[in-house]
Amino acid sequence: MTTRRRWAWLFRPEAMLALIVVTALLLALGIVFRSRGDGAAGDRLRIAPGASAATTAAPTASVAAVTASAPTVTATAVAPPTTPTPTPAPTPGSTVTATPSPTATAADLPALTAPAAAAGDVAATPESASPATAVVITLSPNRVGVGETMLVSVRSFGADNGSLTFRGESLPLSLDGDDLWAVVGVPVQATVGAATLAVTTRDPAGNVIATAQANYEVVPVDRPIQNLTLTEEEASVLTVEAGQREYELRLQQFSRFDRGRKWNGRFARPLAGPITTLFGSGRRINGGPPGSFHSGTDIANALGTPVVSAAAGRVSWTGEMPIRGNTVIIDHGAGVLTHYSHLSAIHVAVDQTVRPGETIGLVGSTGLSTGPHLHWELSIYGVNVDPVEWITTSFLPGAAGP
Repeated sequence: MTTRRRWAWLFRPEAMLALIVVTALLLALGIVFRSRGDGAAGDRLRIAPGASAATTAAPTASVAAVTASAPTVTATAVAPPTTPTPTPAPTPGSTVTATPSPTATAADLPALTAPAAAAGDVAATPESASPATAVVITLSPNRVGVGETMLVSVRSFGADNGSLTFRGESLPLSLDGDDLWAVVGVPVQATVGAATLAVTTRDPAGNVIATAQANYEVVPVDRPIQNLTLTEEEASVLTVEAGQREYELRLQQFSRFDRGRKWNGRFARPLAGPITTLFGSGRRINGGPPGSFHSGTDIANALGTPVVSAAAGRVSWTGEMPIRGNTVIIDHGAGVLTHYSHLSAIHVAVDQTVRPGETIGLVGSTGLSTGPHLHWELSIYGVNVDPVEWITTSFLPGAAGP
């Protein structure tokens, strides 16, 4: 058989069709294998030398395509932040109950601004108070000498009365303008050092608004010792019976005090003349040991010289005392009394109202006295203090000072 006849079957139609089909199948298989090889190679991350994964640019993608194809993720490890649930708007005819806001505490509210204190004054911190019930205490001065006076001013919102605890005694606070106030006296025998006073403020119905404390200091005051020489006749006045009677009269004189303040400003000097004995001086009689302190200020002048009231007030007591002699006592309100002793004559009566500078009696030498002079005292709720201090200082609420 010749070569031409051997391959002649390839040119038959059936053979040609079979060849075309086989060729197509081979081509299809080659395309499939090429696609699989390109996909595997595209999954590998190619990093250029010197670059890091963080600096490799991500392929640009369509936002819409990413949004559409991104799967939904529910976070379970981290709780979402809490946000307030809005109150739904009310529908017509419905009732909406509002949830009240938390009650504000003192820390949430602005603090009250205390009035500027003068030099030497102190502002007290309340024991327990919100701004609506805060108490501001001003002491003038806050360093007070033995035998001297201190003004206590208290500002408390809504209060129109109150009380002051001073040296273990409860004293009333008076309302003057926006402030409650009181004057107090530190005894000559008081212990020096740090001390504390307390105030309680009340509303018009008597309910307690707040309480607070303030610190002050009692300081010593140097005062002279007076050597007093008495004749036998003069010394005879100093008997036990005279002392007891004087004590009983003092209890009577200090049994009540007028509440409202009657004076205005500084006190006037009740008599011209030299001061012969200072307040608080110790007394050594006929060379003996120093005894009790002098309870007032002695001013010498001629017998019969008019003595005037140091300030406005009401005459609360007149009469004769065994040691102080003929005496007039004037109540100036708020616990303040002035005493005028050794008078030769008394020109006023109990419950009489007197003006500053009005004559109340005449200089004398009655009682225990070595010559004509005025023994002038000033007491605050029964505590004797230096009266000369009231001539130079105005103990008024809101305006203490010279």
